[in-house]
Amino acid sequence: MRIRNIILDSVYLPFKKYKLFIMIIILSIFCEFISDTLYSINLGNWTPLMMISDTVITMIILGLMMNITYRAVFEEEIEIDPKKYLLEGIQEYLVTIYYLLLTFVTSSLFIIPTGVYARLTHINEYISKMDINATFMTLHELANQIPFDLRINLFHSIQLNVLIAIFLFIFFTSMGFIGKLLLYHTGKISYALDFRKIFTVIKNIGVKRFFKFILCIAIVTIIVVNTVLLLGYIFRDNVLSAIIEAFTLIFSTNAFYKIYLK
Repeated sequence: MRIRNIILDSVYLPFKKYKLFIMIIILSIFCEFISDTLYSINLGNWTPLMMISDTVITMIILGLMMNITYRAVFEEEIEIDPKKYLLEGIQEYLVTIYYLLLTFVTSSLFIIPTGVYARLTHINEYISKMDINATFMTLHELANQIPFDLRINLFHSIQLNVLIAIFLFIFFTSMGFIGKLLLYHTGKISYALDFRKIFTVIKNIGVKRFFKFILCIAIVTIIVVNTVLLLGYIFRDNVLSAIIEAFTLIFSTNAFYKIYLK
């Protein structure tokens, strides 16, 4: 299947399976509501128990959301099994956190080659040599004391670092989705974290085809997120985030599944 067809099929799927799409949105909102409610109650010594309860409930709801997503993508029946939901929720959370941490750590390594660290050090040295008391100055006031060329150089370095971070986020998130498909098919979380197996999948897809695919995924995601945010005057923030989360789950899972099969 051509990449264009995979993307179009995945974009239409949340609307084609609109009942499941709405169910995921409601679950996402409910999950946030439960967390806000529990944390707003002062239980004193019972607070740690409340936090554990909130975590368990969140993992179960996350597992149910994944189960509904698999129903939309793989045409599976929705099982009523809280223990399975809890396990799937924990696995989903661990895989997601793993690839987010990889993104953060790898992005942090680029503050040196992109010049962010050197320019921040240079600015710090410049401020320390200035005959002013910077303690009570606002960030805006302090920035006005720094030469324009130093600020521009720092801005360009940060801009470059952010672009690299965005690319790494898209790349590692894509690896995460492939890992979750391996987890789904094998039931082994070690497969979802194994770079060798994920790179084997990417090699089978074709490196050039894979990067073209994730570029299309990124473009669609940006368009959808911005479109949903434009509806901010209609919906509350938690509803907007729930819509984005639900769409991303179904759209991305289906897209990566289709290209994974091919």
